[in-house]
Amino acid sequence: MLLKPLPRAVEEFQLIWPDLLRGLAIICVVVHHWILFNPHQSSSRFFYHGVEFIETIAGTAVHLFFILSGYGLTTSYLKSKDFSWKGWIERRIRKILVPYWVIVFVTFLLADTVHRLFPLESTASFSYGSLFSYLTLARNFYSPGWGLNSTLWFMPVIVGLYLLFPFLMLMLKNLGVLVLLGVSLFVTYGSITLCLWNGYEVSHQAALPFFFLVEFALGMALGHVLFSRPACLERLLSWKYFVLGVSCYFASWILTRAWEHGSDFNDLLTVIGVFLVAIRISRLICQSFPQKSVRVLQLLSRHSYLMYLIHGPLILYIFRPLFQPPGGESMDSLTLVMLAGPFCFVVYGIAWAASPVMDSIGNRYKGVRR
Repeated sequence: MLLKPLPRAVEEFQLIWPDLLRGLAIICVVVHHWILFNPHQSSSRFFYHGVEFIETIAGTAVHLFFILSGYGLTTSYLKSKDFSWKGWIERRIRKILVPYWVIVFVTFLLADTVHRLFPLESTASFSYGSLFSYLTLARNFYSPGWGLNSTLWFMPVIVGLYLLFPFLMLMLKNLGVLVLLGVSLFVTYGSITLCLWNGYEVSHQAALPFFFLVEFALGMALGHVLFSRPACLERLLSWKYFVLGVSCYFASWILTRAWEHGSDFNDLLTVIGVFLVAIRISRLICQSFPQKSVRVLQLLSRHSYLMYLIHGPLILYIFRPLFQPPGGESMDSLTLVMLAGPFCFVVYGIAWAASPVMDSIGNRYKGVRR
């Protein structure tokens, strides 16, 4: 049976929507931490709570990275005719772990230097044990080191999901999408429940890869479906699915208010909601500003990983000590939001400049391996 051909606009969008969502997601995550890490106040309750609302909404965009990772890995696997797991692992190390190790080491040196030079502005100090926990991807098990860069809770989780990907892919190929999602759902909420019963903290800082397995599997399922039936993308772009996304997002919020452990079990609703809303918004942006918006978001997507790695240290050890000296007044809420845009530009510029350096270091690793 022949598939219904995609309209040209949708066919083009099929190729670029992951970049658009990734670009939107990294901006949201940077803005989220910019507001979260910088105390602010305002004489207007409207402005203050408005900024807090922006911070909360922007923070949920981190879930997009899980679904995009599952989608990207799956489509790459399905498109490859001579897929090599050895090459796949080496590429993950070169592109993911090597830059991560470099940034972690630089962050540790920066934190130590700032603490020694400005002990009043930066009172926290971190041991070599903290550095070791980050380098070995064990930081989620070592609470004394969480403050070194709290944004990096994501790294042990996503690397753990990468390690699980070959087994998940085998399940997807042999047993199908429904089994993959069913098993992932059971493992995700089973692991969270067991941890709660045993008193293990289930916050992001102590997260295990299993907590986000169903989000990653959703991305894999999406990749599998759109690879074989690309016309399904057109359905996801309809207003009906946008309303469904808003409803899931609202239901997630209700769950956190109605149940003591709602915030521990609401991520599935959140990721469905934020994905369906974000993909519709990205389509609207693409239609309204087809050239500039796509170009900007693709550039952000290209450097999103380095932006993610460096934005936390920039806030914690450079910008916050400058703008928020100890004993000084907190920044005005409106001013803080207005500075978010320039800060995103600075983060992008540094990531863009550092990208060739990271590629060079990664290529050296590749040369050593050979």
